[in-house]
Amino acid sequence: MPQGTELHIPFPPGISPDHDAARERNIAWVRDMGLVGSDESMERYRSWRVAELAARTNPRATGDDLDLICGVLSLAFLFDDQFDGPLGWQPDRASGVCGAMISVIDGSPIAPEYEGTPLVRSWKDLWQRTVPGMSDDWRSRAGRNFAANYSVYVQEAENRHGGTPPPLDVYLDMRQKSVDMHPLLDMVERVGHFELTPAEYYSPHVQEVRRIAADVIAFNNDISSLEKESMRGDPHNLVLVLMREMRCSQQDAIQEISAMVRTRIERLRVLESQFQRSPAGTGRAALQRDHRELFLDGVHAWIRGCYDWEATTDRYAVHTATSAHEPGFSEDLISPRCQVRR
Repeated sequence: MPQGTELHIPFPPGISPDHDAARERNIAWVRDMGLVGSDESMERYRSWRVAELAARTNPRATGDDLDLICGVLSLAFLFDDQFDGPLGWQPDRASGVCGAMISVIDGSPIAPEYEGTPLVRSWKDLWQRTVPGMSDDWRSRAGRNFAANYSVYVQEAENRHGGTPPPLDVYLDMRQKSVDMHPLLDMVERVGHFELTPAEYYSPHVQEVRRIAADVIAFNNDISSLEKESMRGDPHNLVLVLMREMRCSQQDAIQEISAMVRTRIERLRVLESQFQRSPAGTGRAALQRDHRELFLDGVHAWIRGCYDWEATTDRYAVHTATSAHEPGFSEDLISPRCQVRR
């Protein structure tokens, strides 16, 4: 993160007591799935502190629930890094890769060239562990949110291939998807063993809370990853977008982002206050209120947990950056030749 950059995040920190054990279980899982093979890759993967992110953003999760979040985050990072090299500039091939991941969700046939590759195999394992016990409505919306996240990689590849940096409004819409937060907020319900009702989830109140959370986390992440992405010539960063559109300095763009974060958190506080003034109710109404409070707690934990983790992880360190022609992770996890043998 650029020096002197600090955002005000008003939510208290927390971390799961199962953090240390989950870290070692996650290491074993990524090895078993074929996601990380060499000692060099494992050293780099460890420096990301994935289990710490899972534990900070889901402080009540332990055991299988925390392992599931660790796996989802591991896959998200490793999938993202596959697009840092040539794949991220090839829209047609990106479409095939992303289509294979979406096929896991909707149960459609997976293209033979991607069946059995580490990313697809890992995603199958995670999705099969995610959906049991959840309602059809939850599975449907979580699946749509994961699919939207995969689809945005094709849009980014088209932008790079065409040499067309996205304008601010387009970028903000893309970033809502690429930051992963909508499916990860669905996972708050999964690991918390509760569900918002369809009426609650689709309400303007909850949808605005979700958008605010995605924005705040994405904006902070763009500041953290700025130097690394600048070195790679990747235009998909809010600081760079604002510098182009506002014709301003990097520091001015970062100050603008800080103001955007502050405005959104103030709005989140207003929405929470409105919710807290609503009648408590009894029976089913009280249960729904409890679920909404668990959801808001999850939003707070994600915003604060991401902010704290980005101050400790090496994932965005400049010394780990590769050129625009190299993947962000040294192992190819999607080519047909990478199929895992069991």
